[in-house]
Order: sequence, then C-alpha cells, then structure tokens
Amino acid sequence: MVAVTYVRDIDTSRAFYELLAQGGTTATCQVRDIHALPCEKKADVRLADSEDGTVWACLPHAEETLVTVPGAFIASQDGQGIAGFLSRRRG
Repeated sequence: MVAVTYVRDIDTSRAFYELLAQGGTTATCQVRDIHALPCEKKADVRLADSEDGTVWACLPHAEETLVTVPGAFIASQDGQGIAGFLSRRRG
C-alpha cells in the first residue's frame, strides 16, 4: 500500500483509506504527467473540488492533487453524498 504523506484533515484521510479498502475502481487515471502524457495506471480514487471538477486518479496523482490544489477532496463513492444527507433531514 502507498502511504500518503500529506493529507489535509482526518476526514480526508479516513475517506482515502476506506476507498482503498473497497478496491478502488476500474477506471484509468485521468491525470496527465508533467509532460502532458496520459497516465496509464489504474485509478484508485475520485477527487473533486468545490467548483464541480472531478477526476479519477491513481495514488501518486491523488496525493499530488490533494497537496497542490486548494479545496480538492476525495469524493465519496458510497452513494451517501450531500443529496442523501439532505433527504434524511426532510420530514
């Protein structure tokens, strides 16, 4: 397992390791390398930001993105996002 050196907060760290335990995804990493070449690694997590940007990323690119992009976070794959939360709050 690859260790993530920099994580913004404990919730992000917990989400990251929960996704790894679930086996990630069958998608390919969508982040290009510094030479603009496609990454050929299997994606492990889906990242998102507050501007509705999302990307599937391998572990090294996920770490790089989380460290360098303000507001980037690991998106949940469990179907229990904000819509699910809000639906449970409706009477």
